Amino acid sequence: MELEQQPKKDLDFLFRDGKAIDEALHQSFLEAVRQHRMNGVPMVFWKDGKVVEVPADQLTSFIAG
Repeated sequence: MELEQQPKKDLDFLFRDGKAIDEALHQSFLEAVRQHRMNGVPMVFWKDGKVVEVPADQLTSFIAG
């Protein structure tokens, strides 16, 4: 039995264009924020040259600001 072949993606195009990669990173970030908020776990960011720990309940306002 043969495995179905996945269509090949043009990796050079993906890296040149960058939109798909940017969107994937953005969606991953939003999912991480959602999970941290749901579990009450703070996230750590780099802001103004310093490490900042943001409590889960403040993530939405921190990111928006």
